[in-house]
Amino acid sequence: MSSSALLALPLELRDLIFTHATSEDPYNAHAVRDSTAYRIKRIPIGTSARWQWQAHHTAHPAIPEYLCLSLTSRQLQGEIARFLTRPDRVPDEDDSAKLSILLEYPKLFTTWTRLPLPPDKTTTIEITLRVNHIFHPAYMSHGAQNALLSAVSDTLKKYIYHGPHLSRPSALRSPLHLELVRITVTPLGGELDENYGHRFVEQQIETLFVNFVAVLKRFCRSGLPWGWIDAFEVRMEGGKEGGWERVPVTSNLWDEEDFMLFQHGGYNCECILFHFVLLILREKADVLDRGFGGYDGRSA
Repeated sequence: MSSSALLALPLELRDLIFTHATSEDPYNAHAVRDSTAYRIKRIPIGTSARWQWQAHHTAHPAIPEYLCLSLTSRQLQGEIARFLTRPDRVPDEDDSAKLSILLEYPKLFTTWTRLPLPPDKTTTIEITLRVNHIFHPAYMSHGAQNALLSAVSDTLKKYIYHGPHLSRPSALRSPLHLELVRITVTPLGGELDENYGHRFVEQQIETLFVNFVAVLKRFCRSGLPWGWIDAFEVRMEGGKEGGWERVPVTSNLWDEEDFMLFQHGGYNCECILFHFVLLILREKADVLDRGFGGYDGRSA
């Protein structure tokens, strides 16, 4: 008989405890226990030799508080994994992971604030892009040199290949896939209003956001995110309209000019090459299937 009072309870009662632990209660929501120890990676902004980010990713993996139960025993680890992925589980209204990216050029800090599901079950990530020092010259670049896009794309690429532990040295066995990435651009004002005037701050914020959306659309048309992200939605907090603007990622009908712009701009395409191989294999399988006339080995 188990010496643990929790494990001594019937499975139905333990499921009720897991339901409470993963609820939206403000006192035990999907808060992430993060570390203050960072691993720093330098990210060039496009091909610029002058501007680059110093990305600060936590050295230890971010663990949702409710998953701390799974660290107590292998039995609980298996039960919680079963609970989160069971077919009859009623999902939360919002099952998206939430990530905060703080940009204080040249420093970039990433912090997970919500991880409701395992990475392979997560389909949506909401990113809050908090931009400080908005008058810094690094933000004035255009095209593939866009500072906001380079920060977002490199962080997402880290997630696709390494999961929420962005500083993990080894890659996952297979890349992750996201159906939607929602980005809210939030400028950090404060003393800027006093130094530059509220009107100039608003104009600069609007300019940064418009340039970011324009280059994001070209990035999606380039086809480089194809296979790992289906679409983006972007908005600016406190903007005039305040709604989401959807930017779909094209499949194999990308724009060659945009493809070359970002390919030569320092954006690699491991994912798209991986999916090219899959497409070729599928096409060959279809050809073979048509060649055999759909013969399945059974006599007529």
